[in-house]
Amino acid sequence: MGVLAVDHRLDSWLDIADAICTMENGELSSAVIDPKTLNAEQLEQKGIIVPGRSYAPQIKAAVPGEVILSLEGVSVERGETQVIKDATVQFRRGCIYAVVGPSGCGKSSLFGAIAGLYPYQGEIKVDGKTMRRRNKKLFQKLGFVTQNPQDQFVADSVRKELQVSLRGEKDTSEEILRSIALWRYRDISPYLLSQGQQRRLGVAALMACHCEALLCDEPTYAQDRRNTIAIMELLCQQARDKQAAVIFSTHDRQLAKDYADRILEYREGVMSWID
Repeated sequence: MGVLAVDHRLDSWLDIADAICTMENGELSSAVIDPKTLNAEQLEQKGIIVPGRSYAPQIKAAVPGEVILSLEGVSVERGETQVIKDATVQFRRGCIYAVVGPSGCGKSSLFGAIAGLYPYQGEIKVDGKTMRRRNKKLFQKLGFVTQNPQDQFVADSVRKELQVSLRGEKDTSEEILRSIALWRYRDISPYLLSQGQQRRLGVAALMACHCEALLCDEPTYAQDRRNTIAIMELLCQQARDKQAAVIFSTHDRQLAKDYADRILEYREGVMSWID
C-alpha cells in the first residue's frame, strides 16, 4: 500500500517518509526531496515547519504588569477523572505564557473552566475579583479562541466577523485580514474557510476585542510556518503593546520556547513551571 500524507510539519514524517514533495500556489513541484538531505532554509521559505528550527521571533522584552488572572487551588473533573489537580498559578499583564503537555492532559479543560464551561473547585479571579457566572464585566476582560473556531463565529462574512469584534471602533478589518492572508476571502462565510483559515480568523477576531487576558487553545494548529509566525506576532503585539496577558496551549515545544516568557507544563493533571 502506498501512503500519501499532506502536512505543514515534518516532525512525524522524517523517520518514515521515503520522499518529500512540496506544493506552492497550487502547483506540485516535480523535484523529489530525500528526507536525509533536507535543505531546511529552502523548505522554510515555502512555509514548511522543519523540526528543531527556531521561528526566530523579534519580540520586545516583557514588562510584567499586575496580575490579571489567577487560579487558587483549582481542580476540574471530567467524568470520573480529575484532569486538573489543585492548580495555583498567576498570569500577569504584558506577559506571554505557553501551556504544554500531551493530548488529553487537561489543557483545554483549564481554558474551559476559566470560560465557565466546566464546573471546578477552588477560586478563579480576574483582576483580583472572584469569577461568577453572571459577572459580565469580568468575563468581558477575557478573550477565548477554542479548538473549534466555528463555535465563536457570529457573522455571515469574514470581514463582518472582525467588524463585530471591533465594536464601532476604527475599522481596521482590512489591515488585520491582509496580515493573516484572509483579505481575498472577506466577503464569504467564515464557515466556508478551511480549518486553518478559520483558526486564523478566530485569533484575529479575538485581537480586535482588546481583551485584557487572551486564552488561545492551540492557535497555530493546522498552520504553515508563515501563518504560524503571523498569528504569534499578533499575539505578541497584544502582550507587549497593549499589556494583555496571553496564554496559549501548544504541542509545538519550539514555538513555546521561542515565544513564551514562561512555560507551564501539565503532567497527569498537575501543573508546574518549566525554568
